[in-house]
Amino acid sequence: MNKGTEKFTSRLGQATAFPITPLYEGDRLQELRDELNRDLQLHKAHVVMLFEQDILTLEVAKAILWELLDLEHQGISAFSVDPSLGLYLSTEQYLVNRLGSDVAGRIILDGREMIWIPRTTVCTLEIGSTKSF
Repeated sequence: MNKGTEKFTSRLGQATAFPITPLYEGDRLQELRDELNRDLQLHKAHVVMLFEQDILTLEVAKAILWELLDLEHQGISAFSVDPSLGLYLSTEQYLVNRLGSDVAGRIILDGREMIWIPRTTVCTLEIGSTKSF
């Protein structure tokens, strides 16, 4: 044991000297429901925008919107949230599982990446060399 740490390490396993208040005391399930409803509104608006910009076909847009409306009706109990993805990306994964990546992947790849890739700059290890997409 390091000299000078005895008074700290001797307390391990004992109750704390003061009460601990959890940082979160709300209704997590209700918050997930609310968050899902907000995310679904965003997903639906995104699909409509992609259709209006002729990025998605009518058939693809309808298929995605029907799944989003069904999910909105079923609620949070329709799928499990992957903690590593969070709710937003778990919803996208749900769509991929239901519709396949060839359909559901279009709102992910055709939309979001088309928006972000033109603003992305990749730097290489060569000094002064950059490539913009």
